[in-house]
Amino acid sequence: MSTLSIVEQVLRTARVPLTVQQIVKRAGPSLPSAAKRPDTVIARDLSLNIRRLGKESRFTRTARGMFTLREFVGRNVYEPEPQQRCGWKWTAEQLRARVIRQRASR
Repeated sequence: MSTLSIVEQVLRTARVPLTVQQIVKRAGPSLPSAAKRPDTVIARDLSLNIRRLGKESRFTRTARGMFTLREFVGRNVYEPEPQQRCGWKWTAEQLRARVIRQRASR
């Protein structure tokens, strides 16, 4: 079995978004990867799958480091919270001035 099919089984039984570390813990020895860091392999595979397939991917990212199945999003199973964006808005001139001040203080 492939890594993504095992991840799909884990997410299907959990029915809630999980971090990569939680996925590895729940999958246990059934993961086909013999890597030292299986969480890195799973994160890479999930991210590549989502990037390449887009809306056609079985998986979706709900937050930074959190993944779930696309079929669970939008139904009563799980509704993602809106992402908070950083509140500061600097112009290019303000950023340049900040860098100049930082370099001058060294």
